[in-house]
Amino acid sequence: MLMRLATIAAALRLFARHRNSEHEQALVRMAMASLICLLVVWQSALAHASNVMLALIGFFLCLSALILIDIRRRPQPVRTRRVIAILNDAGGITCGMLFAGELGMPIYLFYLWITFGNGFRFGKPYLYGTLLASLAGLSVVLWQVDFWQQHRAAGLGLWCGLALLGLYFSTLVTRLTGALQREEAANQAKRSFISSVSHEMRTPLNAIIGMTDLLHGTRLDREQEAMLGSLDTAAQLMLALVEDVLDFSKIEAGKLVIEDTAFDPHRLAGGIIDLFRYQAAARGLQLRLDIDPALPHGLCGDPHHLRQVLVNLMSNAIKFTEQGHVVLRIALLADAGERVRVRFDIEDTGIGIAPAAQARIFDSFTQADASTTRRYGGTGLGTTISRQLVELMGGQLGLRSSVGAGSTFWFELALRPHAEAATVGIVAPPRRPPSATAYALLVADDNATNRTVLRMMLERAGHQCTLAEDGEQVLDLLEAHRFDAVILDMNMPHMNGLEATRVIRFTTSPGRYLPLIMLSADVSAETREECRLAGIDQFLPKPVRIDDLLDALDRLIVRPGAPPPRARVVPQPALSLDGVLDTTALAGLEAIGRDALFVDGLVAGFIADTQVLMAQIAVAIGNRQVGALRDLLHALKGSAMSIGAQALCTTCTQLEECSDADLRRESRTRHAQLQQAVEQLLDALTRYRRTRSHSRA
Repeated sequence: MLMRLATIAAALRLFARHRNSEHEQALVRMAMASLICLLVVWQSALAHASNVMLALIGFFLCLSALILIDIRRRPQPVRTRRVIAILNDAGGITCGMLFAGELGMPIYLFYLWITFGNGFRFGKPYLYGTLLASLAGLSVVLWQVDFWQQHRAAGLGLWCGLALLGLYFSTLVTRLTGALQREEAANQAKRSFISSVSHEMRTPLNAIIGMTDLLHGTRLDREQEAMLGSLDTAAQLMLALVEDVLDFSKIEAGKLVIEDTAFDPHRLAGGIIDLFRYQAAARGLQLRLDIDPALPHGLCGDPHHLRQVLVNLMSNAIKFTEQGHVVLRIALLADAGERVRVRFDIEDTGIGIAPAAQARIFDSFTQADASTTRRYGGTGLGTTISRQLVELMGGQLGLRSSVGAGSTFWFELALRPHAEAATVGIVAPPRRPPSATAYALLVADDNATNRTVLRMMLERAGHQCTLAEDGEQVLDLLEAHRFDAVILDMNMPHMNGLEATRVIRFTTSPGRYLPLIMLSADVSAETREECRLAGIDQFLPKPVRIDDLLDALDRLIVRPGAPPPRARVVPQPALSLDGVLDTTALAGLEAIGRDALFVDGLVAGFIADTQVLMAQIAVAIGNRQVGALRDLLHALKGSAMSIGAQALCTTCTQLEECSDADLRRESRTRHAQLQQAVEQLLDALTRYRRTRSHSRA
């Protein structure tokens, strides 16, 4: 018995984790079917129940359970399943009213329940479908049951009431849907605005932080060094505020991604102390770092968002502390082998927080009181973002505070140990002398200030720079000159960084690999993955640190006589790249042409033809020209077969076999499926060419 209860409890928890509108409707259906069953059994006293009645009740209950199971197995919307569920609901209610007789009158309410429920959850088409099924079922009841034949006026009134209420509710659904769409459009506009403004704010910050990096490498007296430190701190805090706003928007949209990468917590903490050193000194505060020496140097987690949380909390601690100290403590609580539990405390001797204000301190845009905002400023967003980020990382943020005695914000995280500490993104290593090897670099950015900053950074390190304003200039310069690496900005006019990357990867001469580095203010996981698929070797977020950029160049550029870097070693291709590209077909073409340039030209021609065909396919889909679409799909399949594009051929064949009605009804979905197959093929071709280049090098 206990085992059964445990199984039921586990199932309920499972459904709770995967809850959506269809799950809710399925659970309502099970409850409704059970109530109807009890009412019918009670009315028929079970002893007089007919076999037909019991069989029908059992059928509807079993079908309801099967629908619930199928929703668990396939949580995505399935139109056929919803139609079956509607018929099951209406049929079950109708049978209940048929067998319950006079006592079946309350069951009538279930017709309203399923009509409103399906309409509210799934939209007007399902509302109308449920309403028609309910009206048909109620008509059968009014025609067959003696009680309703004796009360025709009441029955007709209920029938008309069901019809009128259903139609009236459809107008409410229309209004609600319109309101939701307008709200979603407003939210999308807000997110786009925030993203655009944040990107524009990063552009001048890139110049400010870049110039401070350059100034740090010059001779400065103590006063100038202090002023430069304050400028650097202000720029970093401004960058942190921009990231807060971006992350707040992503969290609202449910699109924030928590990463799992290696990092060194000791270096991370040291970098944060360095960031606030000048600000604390200017306020006469003692700034300390107390870190547990037993804490491993290598951990896996999200160093970017962890740093953001610590910067927010340290910034608040210094802002609200006029005398005394601010301490960052990091302690190892437990080491369980696969996971280590780490506690972070930010302690200050500042103004403290009243108990009444502590309950709302984590609310958005909220501070302790209005006087705090007037005196110290701030958005009231830092603690909110910090708490949300900590919870997304699997921890919990809390505080202890007394008015006049200071505050301590703390949180704990479970992190995975890592053999080696991460080497990127936390603290810059000691300033290096100019490089012993001068690289010829091509730098592309549409912003003149950014180009100047990058040129000064790289020339200070001993490298030679050629500047470009967009992707088209990059391609022209690559035809005329030879470069060791290309540094691209993501967003440029005419041809952006990704478009230029794809062209470069398909036009670079065989036997020579050109390292590509992408700079972007958009640091989302989607953007990083898009860059990787396009063929980017290193992604660096803006504002870029000179040491990160120089590290990437040293790692990617192979010096004469030196072995290639380990990260660039790629095995010989198998017969198939992920089932997308049959490499034996390309190898055969190389043998026929007796020259790799023959295949390069063939691939370049295929890409050009595919782009034209995809544009024509988009037009055909937009104009709902099914005949033209089939011809274009056939042409694309023939072109794909010539280079061994297996997956694209299969996709084209599947689309050709669809009926005209399916192509019209699912045109957008089919087009997205085709576009995905083309992008996968381009990625596979990039990897194939890269591998062949290494094998000939």
